[in-house]
Amino acid sequence: MTNLAKFSHLSMQDQLLIVRVLTLILTIKVGLRLVPFRLMRHIVARTAIPARISLGCYSLERITWAVHVVGRRFTTNCLVQAITAYILLRRHGHPANLRIGVQYDNDRSFAAHAWVESQAYVVIGALPDLSRYTALPDVLPLPLRNQRKEP
Repeated sequence: MTNLAKFSHLSMQDQLLIVRVLTLILTIKVGLRLVPFRLMRHIVARTAIPARISLGCYSLERITWAVHVVGRRFTTNCLVQAITAYILLRRHGHPANLRIGVQYDNDRSFAAHAWVESQAYVVIGALPDLSRYTALPDVLPLPLRNQRKEP
């Protein structure tokens, strides 16, 4: 079955979620190439503030499913998928923490990985050897991590 045929068999709600994820993934991919990461952190933090109006009832499981599906089809890296999941989870009221970890090997090689944790579980970016990465301090500016203040 082709990707388009699979898409057409999804519920309207899942189709809308897939389109949202695809749009966000493409935007983040472009943003990471064009915008300094320092500025991208602020954009992500502001975008990830929970919505004042209902954006639909997407569960944590459905959001992570959609990010995995679109990420696999469009070969995105772990950072793009993690940022996408983080934004959508937070926008839909789910707790989420964006983590970036680094790892140095004895031969002085460097590796980095990004993942999202929610309620003490890794929901995006889980690896069998994730413990080999040392998580950096929170990458998002702390003042922007809180919910919007009411006017």
